[in-house]
Amino acid sequence: MAIRVHTSMTLDGFSADTNGWPVLLHMPEFRSGVSYGHEEFFAQCTAVIMGRHTFEPALGASDWPWPGKKVFVLSTGQVDVPADQDVTVCATVADVLAALPAGDAQLLGGPSAIAAFHQAGAVDRFEIVLLPLLMGKGMPLFPLGDDTRPLSFSEQVVYPDGTIKLCYDVAMPDSVTRYQLSQTSSATE
Repeated sequence: MAIRVHTSMTLDGFSADTNGWPVLLHMPEFRSGVSYGHEEFFAQCTAVIMGRHTFEPALGASDWPWPGKKVFVLSTGQVDVPADQDVTVCATVADVLAALPAGDAQLLGGPSAIAAFHQAGAVDRFEIVLLPLLMGKGMPLFPLGDDTRPLSFSEQVVYPDGTIKLCYDVAMPDSVTRYQLSQTSSATE
């Protein structure tokens, strides 16, 4: 099992615009059907993890955004969960890790959830779709705190419009397991 962040980011570091919408929506190619590898990535995952602020706006979508996937919402607050979907609300990173099914999981975010999992040592891979956009303002992707961990480059894909997918594996400290790290983390929204 691997927990993988697969998300888009502008050249100036923003993952969402000032309204909270993913910056990928500002790409004309994405709106015309180019997925930048998202569909292939999504097919490789059995679960999706996110914070409440990422989950709740999706409840208004005409179609369920995560068909066939086990969904985990990291939140200490009240979350409305559709009765007909496989959604589990967890208060801590450790709770999510204990409940994850076999297979890879997409850590969808937002930035606070990504930071919580990173600080717990629970992110195995960052797959960042770097968009040729400058937003100037918005929500940064990486408010990760002061936890420095080396990354190991593993893959790149260059798309015709100048978008680049960069993939890095996260090095785990030799003496600490993911479970031990997650025990000290706290939930964020």
